[in-house]
Amino acid sequence: MLAILLLLAADAFAAEPTTPVSALVFAPDGKTVVAASQSGVSTCSWPELKLLERAKPPFSHLHDVAFSPDGARLAIAGGEPQEKGGVHIVQWPGMKETQRIEAGKDVVYGVAWSGEGKSLALACADKTVRLHDLTSGKTRDITDHSAAVLAALYVPLTAEAAKRELLLSAGRDQTIRVFDAETARAIRALDNHTAAVNDLALRPAKDGELPLVVSAGQDKTVRFWQPSIGRLVRFARVPSPPLSVRWLPGGDLIAVACADGRVRVIDWQTLQIVFEKKVGEGWLPSLAVSPDGLHAVVGDERGELHAVGLDGIKRE
Repeated sequence: MLAILLLLAADAFAAEPTTPVSALVFAPDGKTVVAASQSGVSTCSWPELKLLERAKPPFSHLHDVAFSPDGARLAIAGGEPQEKGGVHIVQWPGMKETQRIEAGKDVVYGVAWSGEGKSLALACADKTVRLHDLTSGKTRDITDHSAAVLAALYVPLTAEAAKRELLLSAGRDQTIRVFDAETARAIRALDNHTAAVNDLALRPAKDGELPLVVSAGQDKTVRFWQPSIGRLVRFARVPSPPLSVRWLPGGDLIAVACADGRVRVIDWQTLQIVFEKKVGEGWLPSLAVSPDGLHAVVGDERGELHAVGLDGIKRE
């Protein structure tokens, strides 16, 4: 099993204090990992996890990074707490800034691209979901949440005659809100969680099946939803609050990074924990799964990256 540990503050940055790795994502080519923290946006080689470069952070607090569907742009979300929020969009590769988006008077916790890459959904600390049209530059505010919004997710409805998308948002008010992504019309609220909803992830599409979304809750549960019909399919309890969740390729398993420093893999149908590994002493705020599904990369509260082989998964 591969177990690699890399301190993001490498020798060249050793004098700088470490900060939690708030977001992780694999680059489109699968050869690099992009990590965000208050120290900046770092690019590391994969699987060596060697620090290749680090860009100066556009905000004092970075909370999310997301690639556009075509892989040519990277959105970097964050802000200044209780002052301003925003997203910077940069070209990939090269990290040349192409666009800046302002978003209220508090930080942006999450950012999601629409399916065609023409708009962004911003999950904001000021209880707002902001839909930003990248062509017109216009922003539409959704104010249905009663507390900070932590995650946003576009869900395509490709099986319908008229192709459209749903927009899901989740936050500290314990709810997942479902909207029509084009009109911002509220469709339903999913309120089964009993604490904050920390993260959302869409299952890889399967022909003939309704879209399936997993939510990670501070109530120590992961819940599986069919948002297009408002159905809670099933849920699993986890020993520690899951902070970040991702599907493994194939859509049969999810990986969660938890507050107790452990990575767990859960079979969504049996609800069994089929893999568990302790990778740190503190909480794990960020997670990414390699394109081949053989490794998970997690970021911890000390600014370290851990790559964990998933070859120990118990398969039926």
